[in-house]
Parts: sequence; C-alpha cells; structure tokens
Amino acid sequence: MDSKAKRQTPPGDRISELPDAILCHLLSFLPTLHAVRTTILSTRWNNVWCTSAPISLQFDSRDFSSGPQQQTRFMRFVDCVIKLCGSSCNIRRLCLHCHSFAFKDEDFSRIHRWISTAIKNNVIDLDLYLFSNNNYDSFEKFEMPPSVFQCRSLVSLKLDTNCLTYSPSTSGCFPSLKYLHVTFRDYINERRVKIFLNCPALEDLTIVENVGGDVLELNISAPQLKTLTTDNLDCKFFVDAPRLENLNVNIDWPSLTSNYVLDNSKSLVKAKVHVKYIAPKHKHRYPSYVPNISKLLAGTSSVKYLTFLAPQYLEARYLPDYENLNQLELDLRCFCWDLVIELLKKCPSMKHLILNLHRTAWNHDYKPVNPPTLVPGCLSSHLKTVSMRGFHGEQEEVQVLKYLLNYGEVLNKITISTRNFVGNPACLTKEDLCKEILLFQKGSETCQVEVI
Repeated sequence: MDSKAKRQTPPGDRISELPDAILCHLLSFLPTLHAVRTTILSTRWNNVWCTSAPISLQFDSRDFSSGPQQQTRFMRFVDCVIKLCGSSCNIRRLCLHCHSFAFKDEDFSRIHRWISTAIKNNVIDLDLYLFSNNNYDSFEKFEMPPSVFQCRSLVSLKLDTNCLTYSPSTSGCFPSLKYLHVTFRDYINERRVKIFLNCPALEDLTIVENVGGDVLELNISAPQLKTLTTDNLDCKFFVDAPRLENLNVNIDWPSLTSNYVLDNSKSLVKAKVHVKYIAPKHKHRYPSYVPNISKLLAGTSSVKYLTFLAPQYLEARYLPDYENLNQLELDLRCFCWDLVIELLKKCPSMKHLILNLHRTAWNHDYKPVNPPTLVPGCLSSHLKTVSMRGFHGEQEEVQVLKYLLNYGEVLNKITISTRNFVGNPACLTKEDLCKEILLFQKGSETCQVEVI
C-alpha cells in the first residue's frame, strides 16, 4: 500500500482499544453522570466506568437541570449507581453534593445507605456537601453513620453541611484519617466538636465557621498533625499538636474575641495570621482583642516564616521574640512605624522582609515617628532582601525606604512594586521616586533597587 493510500485509511477507535483499567482511570476524572453516559457509545463501553477497581463516584445535583423534579431525578440516579456498584468493587472516592434540597426522612435514609455502602467498599476519600433549604426544625435529622468514624480505609474527609449531626466515639476515631476539612453552617454544639478529639493519624485539619453556637472550648489533640487552618472560629481554642509545622489563622467578624492557646508548638515552621481591621470607633467593643492576639502570637515564636496582617492597635509589648525567623511578611492596613521597628528588633536573624501596603485602608491618625537611634540587629547584620508591595509614593513609605537603605548594611536587593500613583500632591510620582532613590545613602554598596 502506497503512502497516499495509507493517509486515506480511516483511523481506528484508538481510545476503545485501551485496557479497561486505563479507561476507568480516565473516566474517574469526570462527574459520574457523564461517565455513565459513555455506556451508550458501544457495547465495548458498557459499564467500563465501574468494571475496574477502585472507582471514583462524583455526584453533584447541579449536573441535573433545575426544576421541581431535580431532587427526585438526582436521588434516583445515585440510588441506581450505588446499587450497580454493590459490594463487588472498591470505591476510592465518594463525592456527594446536594444543593438546596428539601430533605425528607426517606432521603436521609438513602444518603445513610450510600455512605454505608462506600464504607463497606473501602472508601478512601469522602466529600459531603449537604445543604437543606428546610427550616431549622428539620435540621439535625441526618445522623452520620457510626461506621464512618471507625473506617480503616478512610484517609480524607470533607464535611460542608447545615443538616448533619454526628456523635463520634470519645475513645478514639478515624484510625487512618489524614485530611479533615469541616465547615460549620448551622448551630454548633459540644457534641459536634468532639470530632476533633483523638485522631491518631490526622496530618491536615481545616475548620471553617459560618455561624455561631454555644461552644465555649474547642480542643484538638492530634499527635501527627502538621497543618492546621482555622477561619472565623469564635471560641476558646486549645491545640496540642507536637508536630505542627504550618498554621493558618483567619480572625474575622465575629471571631475577634477568640482565644487561641497553642501547646507544644516548637515544631512550627510557617505561620499565617490574618486579623481583621477594626475602625477606631469600634475598638472599645473588643477589650480582649489585643491580649488574645498576643497569646496566639506567643505560640508562633519558633517559626521560620511568618505572614502577619498586623492589627493597628498591637503594641510592641505584646510581641514575642522570633529568634528563628528567616522571613517576615507584614500586611499593613495602616502604617504603624513603631510596630515595624519593634518587629525588626524581635527578629534578630531575619533575612527577608516583605511589606504589603494597603493605602486605601490606612488610618492617617497614625504618623511615623522619628527613626530609632538604635538600629535593629537584623538590619545591620542579616537582612538580605526587602520587598515593598503596593507602593504609592506616600511620605511614610518613602521614609521607610530611606531608612532601610541607609541602615541595611548587608542588603542585596530592594524591590518596590508600585501601584497607580494617585493625583495627591503629597505623593511622589514614579519618576520623582526613582530620582530620589538615587540620592539616598546606602549602607550596602552592592544593594540593588528595582522599581516594577
């Protein structure tokens, strides 16, 4: 056959020639509804999606057209798929997302059966989003199957629901669970937070609170925990995690009175603390705001990398010493010159400094003080790079830049990321800034200044 004839030969169905294991793996990346639809292609594709173990089941009610029958059609479809899987194949992942359903008792019974089947079939990853549009009298009807807490195959669990309750064992649960993500969207009680106790294998924990509750204390005891993320938790928060390496805390309304206590936190490497800006007129509403932030920061004193959105009322006496800190990233909603200097003093070995400047939220009641006569030790002996992001040409910003250049004896580079310079006569233009930088005295002859 010549080359022209070869080019005219229609190609075969190369995808259908692939082994079942590969086809099943490819289909696992699709929502189950679309994976099931491949069975109509030909007899070759008949039930390929579930013939090779383990399988991934992803159900999302938004894949079904909206209307009065959406919930019914979705529930029937999941029922058929789960029955088809039976007990003959391992379920690697079960993702069940039910959006704005009017759940009834029989619906919760079916969901209970689906989860129990996944547990029996050695599920590894369980992702539940159950959002009920019923009134609160209908909440708390769905009880998590007890088998979930004793499942030895379960490695990852994500719960985001307003109609789910559970009673974990107090003697220990989740023997193999490494990743846990919980979002509270309805009323929280003491029974529900017991899920965080006695997780022997847990390595990554995320807790998000979108509502209030009557929880006074939240205790976490996880000997293997490496990463902890909390968002908007309003409670007394005790953490006993001797291997904790990464901490991410977002303190927003209404969690400004939260009290964080970190025990055994010397293994921390990275910490990110984001504290909501409080206008001066609201300061009196939160008398424990600064002391509680101080307790949280005390537990981060061993970190090497710290990202901190600095509250404007935090005084130097509330700051711990950061002997091991290598990089500090400060998010400044108002420019607190005293706070910046004191942090430099408390970070004797710091090599990298990042200042994120947010001019629109600055409080101009705060004016920079005269530069200190005693230069922070890190500035004269360790600081290698400085990055100033969101630079607008304000006099406060220029003063800081001048100070760092003058006393940074081992600086290698300062990077200034500018935003659009506003038409304020008190602000330097970009061109004037570059000219003025050339006149600044440099403590390091090799320091380069880049304006981008």
